Amino acid sequence: MNTSVTGTPLQTSEPKKDRVWLVVAGLMLTTFLAALDGSIVSTAMPTITGQLGGFNLYSWVFSIYLLTSTVTVPIYGKLADLFGRKRVLLVGIIFFLGGSALCGYSQDMLQLVIFRGVQGIGGGAILPIAVTILGDLFPIEQRAKIQGFTGSVWGISAVVGPALGGFIVDNTSWRWIFYLNLPFGILALLMIIIFFQERLNTHKHKIDFTGAFTLMLGTSALLLGLTSGGREWPWLSGPGLLVFGVAIVSLAAFFMVERVAGEPILPLSLFQNRLILVSGLAALLVGGVMIGIVTYVPLFVQGVLGNSATIAGGVLATMSIGWPIAGSFAGRLILRLGYRYTALLGGVLLVVSVIMMLVIDRQTSPFYIAFCSLISGFGLGFCTTSFVVSIQNEVNWERRGVATASNMFLRSLGSTIWVAGLGSILNNILVSQTEKLTGGTRNPLDLVNAVLNPVAGRAIDQTALAAVQTGLEQAFHWVILVELLSAVVALAVIFQMPRSKAVKKAAAQVEATPNPTGLPE
Repeated sequence: MNTSVTGTPLQTSEPKKDRVWLVVAGLMLTTFLAALDGSIVSTAMPTITGQLGGFNLYSWVFSIYLLTSTVTVPIYGKLADLFGRKRVLLVGIIFFLGGSALCGYSQDMLQLVIFRGVQGIGGGAILPIAVTILGDLFPIEQRAKIQGFTGSVWGISAVVGPALGGFIVDNTSWRWIFYLNLPFGILALLMIIIFFQERLNTHKHKIDFTGAFTLMLGTSALLLGLTSGGREWPWLSGPGLLVFGVAIVSLAAFFMVERVAGEPILPLSLFQNRLILVSGLAALLVGGVMIGIVTYVPLFVQGVLGNSATIAGGVLATMSIGWPIAGSFAGRLILRLGYRYTALLGGVLLVVSVIMMLVIDRQTSPFYIAFCSLISGFGLGFCTTSFVVSIQNEVNWERRGVATASNMFLRSLGSTIWVAGLGSILNNILVSQTEKLTGGTRNPLDLVNAVLNPVAGRAIDQTALAAVQTGLEQAFHWVILVELLSAVVALAVIFQMPRSKAVKKAAAQVEATPNPTGLPE
């Protein structure tokens, strides 16, 4: 969605009815590919790591994509006001497809991390600009229904992604999880080029490059410190203190810049509203819980239980089934109970699901883990829907885009920070436990890479295999403990949400909201 704070909105010319739906189809296809990418890569990563090596970079494959896609969202929103939605979206799609092709070509984990960063630069444009275009194309009474289609696309891709990723990895080459984006992405690109036409009311904007740069530098330094601390260097060593020092100074500079910027990339004044502040903090924590499950449950199923990538994908897919189901029911509950109680229901379910994961061990059935993931999906669906709907109804049209984007940004930032922090915890515990069990005679990361490789795993001796499985199991339990703490804190934050009358608030906003598209309502 458009994250610019001020300015004349983009005007979309009124196309013929059949063209509108062709544009919608192109947008949905593009959104599907971006959504599919996250879930399909999660399932394939254990196998990719087994073949390419570099297990110490495992979490960076996820965090670099989250970082580049998260930080670029507000910038794309500004550029869309200056140069038009269509141009900015096309640039994003091209970057995404180019990054996909390069990811498929990667020869080692470092290359894969770099190319995932390129892919994320494009991915940062796809969802927000696509949602903005849909808002421009349709009158207000149709927008909720159309945005529901977008949610369905994410739900379908989340269900299809893990299973498809497992099938591709087990039956062809993992490289095809990236190459698959190319033909469908080119088709979506052509549909948007041919059928989507727009007119733009030009208005000068001052892009907050300083804010974007300090945010990217600070977050990158924080991620590097969390990922490498305790492994590449001691936490209190010179490099560790330097990295965290850069993170603190950069993030402090970011907050100072945002206070004085004419069009800040993330307006701090938004968070003077208690509902927006609480929803943002809760989204930050919920994003961390979500990414921990998505990233490390497949690793446990393959590395500890010894199941295939297809089974790992099926286990994770249940979370993706529960999320859209809960999201669809959340709208009705919000009207009956309000935002707070609907979000609390989601928070409780999330805590319960993580508690259930505490008992997972090498004798646990994948069906039990799948059920835990399903409950997690229900919790995430109720929480995230409540956050977004409450924020959108809390502000008028002129600030709705940036307010919604701020919540999406914080959720993505939470995912980015948590995946790096959890990766550091898992790596450190895994290495220490595996070294202890093998007597330090073999490199623990080499053993992990061998276990995750279906071919090399057959040749590994049972003593080394048992050591890796024990190390992974213990490391996973520590990850789940951190996840539980995060979920409990998120629930406590949700308790602070003010009680709001959803129906009255929404009605007031509809009456007060101007029509920015030029289309009849």
